[in-house]
Amino acid sequence: MGMPVVLVPGPGPNNGPWSELRPYVAGRLAHALDAMPRDAFLRARELRLRVGRPASLLLLGGEEVQGPEVTGPDLAECLEHLTQHSLYAWEAELGNGFLTIPGGHRVGVAGRVVETGSGRRTVRDIGSLNYRIARSVEGIAGRYIPRIAERGRLLSTLIVGPPGCGKTTLLRD
Repeated sequence: MGMPVVLVPGPGPNNGPWSELRPYVAGRLAHALDAMPRDAFLRARELRLRVGRPASLLLLGGEEVQGPEVTGPDLAECLEHLTQHSLYAWEAELGNGFLTIPGGHRVGVAGRVVETGSGRRTVRDIGSLNYRIARSVEGIAGRYIPRIAERGRLLSTLIVGPPGCGKTTLLRD
């Protein structure tokens, strides 16, 4: 018998994540994003902040809702919040290209990667942040565990699916 492959269908219901993301967004942008329709955040999968471009909320159906233009100081303030005012303490995570914040959300960091004297990588001249919104897909494990387990043991399995469909929830469950 070959390795099972689980194809997880698209996203299901979710909870609004804005209350978890808001503390990590610059004040000016957070206030502007507060004015967006609540429905937008209920269906959000990413918040993109790129210097010189409008803040962009990408929704599950592929729609995009735009906010105010993002400035360099906006991104700097976001980073201060994300790193709890201690950028140096987060350099290892930044070298991986993302930070994980409470709620399981990941913030991708794009800029120039440099190696420090100790050989560690870090990111400088940051030009964009991409907040990837985590969501739990209730009941996902119940649907797939019978197909990927045998006699109480998990089989080697490749889990494939689009963003937001429950791959991480399945692994966690």
